[in-house]
Amino acid sequence: MFGRDPGMLEPSYARRFGSAIADGVGNSILPGAILAAFYIWVTRPGALVSGLFGEALTSFLLSMLFFFVVVAFTKSFLSPKQPNLRFTGQSSENAQSAYRLIVALAAVFSADMFFSNLEDEGMRSVEAMSIYAAVFGALEGCFFVKLGRGELWRSEAAQEGATRQSGQAWKLLRRTARALALIGVAALFVGYGAFGKRLLTNLIWTGLLLWVVVLLRGFIHELVSWSTKSESIQDKLHIPSRMIERLRSWWRVIVDPVVFLCGILIIVPVWGVPADDLIRWTLQALSGFKVGSIRISVIDIFLAIAVFLTAMAGIRFLQRQLSERVLGQTNLPAGIRHSLNAGFGYAGVILAALLSISVTGIDLSNLALVVSALSVGIGFGLQNVVNNFISGLILLVERPIKVGDWVRVGSDEGIVKRIQFRATELETWQRASVIIPNAEIISTSVTNLTHRDRYGRVEIGVGVAYGSDVEKVREILLDIAEKNDRVSDDPAPAVVFRDFGASSLDFELRCFTSDVMRRLGVASDLRFEIERRLREEGIEIPFPQRVIHLMNPRQSDPETEA
Repeated sequence: MFGRDPGMLEPSYARRFGSAIADGVGNSILPGAILAAFYIWVTRPGALVSGLFGEALTSFLLSMLFFFVVVAFTKSFLSPKQPNLRFTGQSSENAQSAYRLIVALAAVFSADMFFSNLEDEGMRSVEAMSIYAAVFGALEGCFFVKLGRGELWRSEAAQEGATRQSGQAWKLLRRTARALALIGVAALFVGYGAFGKRLLTNLIWTGLLLWVVVLLRGFIHELVSWSTKSESIQDKLHIPSRMIERLRSWWRVIVDPVVFLCGILIIVPVWGVPADDLIRWTLQALSGFKVGSIRISVIDIFLAIAVFLTAMAGIRFLQRQLSERVLGQTNLPAGIRHSLNAGFGYAGVILAALLSISVTGIDLSNLALVVSALSVGIGFGLQNVVNNFISGLILLVERPIKVGDWVRVGSDEGIVKRIQFRATELETWQRASVIIPNAEIISTSVTNLTHRDRYGRVEIGVGVAYGSDVEKVREILLDIAEKNDRVSDDPAPAVVFRDFGASSLDFELRCFTSDVMRRLGVASDLRFEIERRLREEGIEIPFPQRVIHLMNPRQSDPETEA
């Protein structure tokens, strides 16, 4: 159910991670269960196997369990034979080499664990300890150095000549680890066996834990990307795509330091630093510092941000429910529904901000004093922002324009899409968005073609040739308007004889439509029909004509006549 699917060509990181975990558990569960059963049987109260032999047997079982688990999960994550499920970008040949090296290192390290436990039980002599440390340390150091080679982990694109290379930080980390491993091997042969052995052991545990931390970091990033890409979450919270991209970027910025800090707390104890001291130092660093009577705490700041984001997510969800399930079931106009929904959102933002401030422990009365002291400066510095904000509230209350209206503001014309804190978004007929400050809408003349209703007049100018039957033209135009389904009967269509033009008799058909948003379509349909009917009736639609009289220069010049 959860294992690998070779048919998936480009599985996601989360899918590969889950299948690798399932595959690793599946490959290690049978030998692990057998070894665990033996271990429980050996360590049970009253077991026949006891003493030094019992300690050696339990040590062997634990070492073998470690070996099987490491090999199973290494195979599942490196995936030497299935490149589409591999976590690294290396070639299959390099993946096979890395897998063999890790298996060899795991075998040597498991044997090392077994003999180390025997050493703790006093079952080996000093001479045996020295030989054991030199042999196993040299093998571990050799395999570790080989695993740290850059070309072993180089991606296929890099091997084919691509410019993408691994990061400088990882290069520095690999080189440092290889140098320390060489120092550990050298220490084994110059009389510092305990130091060399400890150094190599710590390096191996550090590499294993660092690998786990990196994999978990990638999995968390994938969860963040999946949650922000989820269409159901976006629909319920009503979050625009641009906001989703920002949230995804910010979450990754937050996740990396947290994962890095957790990695340090996990890895540093391997080198002998007590975990209790690390936790105490971390809490002291995060608890913050005092500025006067106010304590600035990193934990409180992150908690305030989390409370604010959670509150905003809840408010967005409630806004969505209010818009769809409450206001959507009423007969209120769309503009009123938008105003109520926007007012609820404004109140929610203020409430979320107050909750996040209260979480930090800041006294709101002191904050009010600070805000009142800075209000004059803020008023001068942000007067345009405040002006636009107040203007936005006026637009929501008075509703001279509302969402869905067809308006003209200066040279801009389009449909009102949303009225926000600072500005109003207008969508033009070319699908371009025009952001107009709210104060400009309040202070300038605005033409709202759908302010009270959607009725609108359609005017169509028609010119016919001189000598045409004007009464017949009038009847044709009225008949065309009356037969059009989208032309309203009340007010009734009318025909106006506008003027005697230079080349034509100018008429104008005036009629009304119940939806002015379709005015252009109605006018186009009427023009098509007018052209067809006039052509059928033999009434000419003239084009502009000019008559030019050329005079003979000999006839107009008196001197020539003389």
